[in-house]
Amino acid sequence: MATRRVGHMQGLLCATAGVLLISPDALILRLAATDAWTLSFWRNLLTLVAYGILLALLPRTATFAVVMRLDKPALAIALLYAASSVFFVLSISLTAVANTLVIVSAGPIFAALFSVLFAREAIALRTWVASLLVCGGIALVFAGEFHGHTLIGNLCALGASGSLAATFVLMRHTGEGRMLPLLLYGSLAATVAVLPFAEPASIETFGMTLLALHSLTLMPVSMLLLMGATRLIPAPEVNLVLLLETLLGPLWVWWVIGEEPASTTLLGGAVLVGTLTVHSMIGLHAAMRVRHKQLAVP
Repeated sequence: MATRRVGHMQGLLCATAGVLLISPDALILRLAATDAWTLSFWRNLLTLVAYGILLALLPRTATFAVVMRLDKPALAIALLYAASSVFFVLSISLTAVANTLVIVSAGPIFAALFSVLFAREAIALRTWVASLLVCGGIALVFAGEFHGHTLIGNLCALGASGSLAATFVLMRHTGEGRMLPLLLYGSLAATVAVLPFAEPASIETFGMTLLALHSLTLMPVSMLLLMGATRLIPAPEVNLVLLLETLLGPLWVWWVIGEEPASTTLLGGAVLVGTLTVHSMIGLHAAMRVRHKQLAVP
């Protein structure tokens, strides 16, 4: 019992630390002060380097075999991850940070719905109800400004949320033991895709320094911590901790550069975060109940 409690606490600490490290992501993209394509190029290239360094630290024989397994599921995962990364940066550049993070936070619901399509998994009634409420919350965010760059930015956030959710669903079913190489492939695909539209030399030293600090250290460490957390605590509990980014990201931007979210975004965010919190808590209770039953079996 004591060992389980220690492991659970370690999982919570890993997840929380991972979210805290990734929470300034949107602020750093804002402060880098260059066009979205150049931002996306450098962000993905630097992340690619970081994942390459991490892979180089693993046993070489096993790493080479895993990296060379570039089958159809691996290609699909890499392309979806690349799309989510590019869409996210485009969204940050075109709409309010709060809009982006609120819409992206709907990922767990999209993942549950994609599980029906990809894996024919049954979905609980609570998830269908949560899906309707999340759609309502997203509609409120869109209602704030239904035209121009903001609309395109909101649509990009929706694309980022959906493609990232599909990435994790496919990775769960076909990418076992290959997460790091698949993330590397995704970063490579995104870097190549945006290069024709980017102007790499146009970024200033300050922006480059911020991106390097974030992409070479904070993002990879955050990913490793979150990956570690999923092995120690149930997925619904990880999702609860991840909701912190939806709250912290806009706070960072508001505190540093004074960007205030629209009232419709605050309302939609409240609906969405509240729905996801209740949904994750119910899922966590169900997961803990199953775990207790399994432990009770002699």
